Amino acid sequence: IMFDVYFNETVKLKKIRYHKECVGLSKNRFYYKNGSYSGSELMAGDWTEFYNTTTLLAASCTQGDTITATISNEVIFEQGKTYGLYLAIQAATPTNALNALYTSNDPTKGFRDTLISNDLMTIYHGRGTSDFLFDGLSAFSRQFEGELVVSRYDSIEWYENGNLIGTGSPSVTKTMTGDYTFVAEKYLACLLY
Repeated sequence: IMFDVYFNETVKLKKIRYHKECVGLSKNRFYYKNGSYSGSELMAGDWTEFYNTTTLLAASCTQGDTITATISNEVIFEQGKTYGLYLAIQAATPTNALNALYTSNDPTKGFRDTLISNDLMTIYHGRGTSDFLFDGLSAFSRQFEGELVVSRYDSIEWYENGNLIGTGSPSVTKTMTGDYTFVAEKYLACLLY
């Protein structure tokens, strides 16, 4: 699926949770681009890959099980900008025909209609894709079903020995000696079920 997200605040992408059909081995490749996906559906050079792994799900898993992809590459989405996301789930072998990302269709909605909106972001209806990268687009809108988990930069909290000493961007103005534990991120999730 390809879909657009508009960000009201600068955030760092931490995880993507999504529903995947079972069973078998699948290739999971995720991409983003500055600006809308529209016009770049077939242009691989417009996209930046930020996640690439192979997942094996046993035959006993329930269709639609939630998969969590932890994003280790730094992906920052800036305030006031729209980004296209492309989540591609491919069969690792021709016999794994059931490897797909669960999405749904609302026939009353079109491309770029709002799917969900909150204080952090607005996610829009997108376009379904086939098992081949940058090929085989659907003629109707699809909606992502899952979660984007992000950290919000303005909600960073700094602790010294368990005591809150500040919020916002990190700045240390005093010399510190001894052992200290710092907690520097508060996680936020945007649920899309």
